[in-house]
Formats: sequence, C-alpha cells, structure tokens
Amino acid sequence: MLHLYQVVFTDEYETPLILKAISYELRKTVTFGDVRASNLALSSRFGIRKYPSLVVVCDAKGSAIVKYDGEFKAKSIVSFMDGLKSGEACNVARSELISRKKNLDINSMDFNKVKYLLRLTFR
Repeated sequence: MLHLYQVVFTDEYETPLILKAISYELRKTVTFGDVRASNLALSSRFGIRKYPSLVVVCDAKGSAIVKYDGEFKAKSIVSFMDGLKSGEACNVARSELISRKKNLDINSMDFNKVKYLLRLTFR
C-alpha cells in the first residue's frame, strides 16, 4: 500500500481547520505536516513561491513530489489525494526526477555546485 506525506506550507500561525479535518479523514494512508512561511529553507527546497501551498511527498526520501495547484477547499484537496492513491502520479514524478538527473546541464549550475560535483567524480 502506498503511503503519502502531505506537507502544507502556510503563512498562518495555526494549521487551518480545513487541513486538520482532512488530516483526520485520511490519517490511515497519509502523514501530514505543515511548514510556516518563515522556514525559507524548506520553502526553497520544495519550490514554494505562494502561500498556502500543498505538496505531496511520494516516498520517505522526499525525492519525488507532486504539487497541488487547485483550490484550498476540502472537497478539492480530498479528491486530489484520492487520485494519488493509485501511485500513478508519484511514478510520473519519479520518472521526471530521473530524467532531470540524466539531463544535468552543467551550464545552468552555480560555480560551487560544479566544484562539488567534480570533487565527487575525481575522488
């Protein structure tokens, strides 16, 4: 059975009630977490530019993610989460991740990242 991790990025002080209700409804198959807008490191890691935002992490490694871009209404979010149960969207996310890694463009990286990769290669 596929277990998902839902992360909500919010600029509110408390977790919105709608998300608390959804987390209770889906508690057997989804682990929920929320991140405050002040956590810039995590927001950057997941490419968050607006709040609230919702992402689903498909595995414990946190490598394959699916971003939700619908309305922040209970029915829409639950429908989105139900659609992820088949695992198809997570498989697509993993495939895209693998494709990006294969097509690593050294010209688009900053200098420190290139140095790091070269150090790893020539150890």
